[in-house]
Amino acid sequence: WPAASAGWEWLLYLGDGDGNPVGSPLTSGGSLQVPGTGHATDSNQVEIIMRAQVPQGTPPFTVDILQVTAEDTKGNQGVVTDTTVVQEGQVRIVKEASLDGTNYFSSLEVKPGQQVYQRLRFINIGTQNLREVVLFDVIPSHSSYVAGSATDGGGELTIAYSTDGGATYQGVEPAASQVASLRWEYQGNGGELEPGIEKQVIFRIEIR
Repeated sequence: WPAASAGWEWLLYLGDGDGNPVGSPLTSGGSLQVPGTGHATDSNQVEIIMRAQVPQGTPPFTVDILQVTAEDTKGNQGVVTDTTVVQEGQVRIVKEASLDGTNYFSSLEVKPGQQVYQRLRFINIGTQNLREVVLFDVIPSHSSYVAGSATDGGGELTIAYSTDGGATYQGVEPAASQVASLRWEYQGNGGELEPGIEKQVIFRIEIR
């Protein structure tokens, strides 16, 4: 499967049949060997999950076309074309950092051994309630997650942790050194973020 038309990075996973990725992803431009018996309920089917990494600042209505070719051991081929269109953004996300947990800035100079607060503020800038608002953030290189530091917005967001680069997430916090990325799902107000409403989450990292 070649690079997509807009140059986005795509990740390809085997699925477990319930929409969950299995194992590490494969990036654009390669091939994926699938097992003889599938992960899906029907043993003759294999679930493939694809995720696009859309660059920040991509203009609305940008179109990306990706073509995937499947070939069996006898050389028979099937081709699927995916067309993805970037929609108008309705959530603004601001990431800031702090050394004292009070004064936040867009950038900081830090030293090894320091703990840094990471804050994500998100606001509905659209005109309608939004559902299924999910935030992701990664633990930066040369740093490690501080155990128990991720906040849940006063119970309005559920936190999940990934130890494999975002392929899978779990609700129970693992050892801090294993946390590679974090995910928050907004559950407040029945899961609907109203226009103009701003929320935030915070976690800490230690610089190595």
